[in-house]
Amino acid sequence: MNKKIWVLILLLLPSLAFGLEANYQVKFIGNFSEDIFPGENFPSDPHFSPVNVVSHTKEFALFPTGTLATEGVKIVAETGNPAQLTEELNAAQMVSSVLAFTKSGPIDGSEVVNLNIKVKADSPYISVLSMIAPSPDWVVGVNNFKVYRKGHFIKRAYIPLYAIDAGTDSGADYSSANEATNPPERIHYLRYINGKKIKKPFAFLLIQKI
Repeated sequence: MNKKIWVLILLLLPSLAFGLEANYQVKFIGNFSEDIFPGENFPSDPHFSPVNVVSHTKEFALFPTGTLATEGVKIVAETGNPAQLTEELNAAQMVSSVLAFTKSGPIDGSEVVNLNIKVKADSPYISVLSMIAPSPDWVVGVNNFKVYRKGHFIKRAYIPLYAIDAGTDSGADYSSANEATNPPERIHYLRYINGKKIKKPFAFLLIQKI
């Protein structure tokens, strides 16, 4: 093959990759029940707030550990309301750091919900966020899970979701009264609930190409 044609092909490869896209199903599997987390303080109505699913570039971050929660993440973590978070996602979409986002309604603690999301080779990350409810400011989810790797979209992944503390409320139990953390702490994994160590995930994600 002509050398000039090879050079042209090599120059086109990155742009061709950026045009690749795929659809993924994100299955959220609740694991929040008294059988899994026994204890006298377990809530009578365990559930999750709407599950938010986002596809995005590496420039966007939803709620990575070690950072401070945005206002939208804070409100989701404390109340489950995704309205402010949706505004933040709309703003990020306007500058092309977010490709797409969707959400479910509230779901029971052991319920399973499926959401579909589009990804692209240049927006290959999926992030997910939902409030553990009731709770002071505890959430589950995943940040920056990359589904386009080494020139291919992965087929599937199964991810356990452990409790994460948004760092905005200092309550120690599921139904603790509001106690704003001042100054706010950085987002971190929750190790204890009312003095009892947490050993199991509150939910699971099954991410699969469709």
